[in-house]
Amino acid sequence: MGAYQTLSARDLDALRAHTAGLTLIDVRTPEETWEGVIDGALQINIYDPAFADQIEKLDKSKPYAVYCRSGSRSAAACGLMASRGFKQLYNLTGGYMGWAMVHR
Repeated sequence: MGAYQTLSARDLDALRAHTAGLTLIDVRTPEETWEGVIDGALQINIYDPAFADQIEKLDKSKPYAVYCRSGSRSAAACGLMASRGFKQLYNLTGGYMGWAMVHR
């Protein structure tokens, strides 16, 4: 699969502050979002059969930061996206759980 960068919750905050056009993608299931979401994130469930089709509709020239609950599914999503030509990809290590710990 293609390449992407990993970043911590603090790195994500800095990236959001300094990267124009950055889009967050939450790949968790709708049921998991009861824990909360990061403001402004697109909800694209990685388990949805239409996941790849939904990803294909995104602008491949823009930067994306992807997260799930802990970082594994978002890494898989980043790999898929990279293999389909996305160039600026970031996986949030620790996922939403890690981000929420920093932002309590």
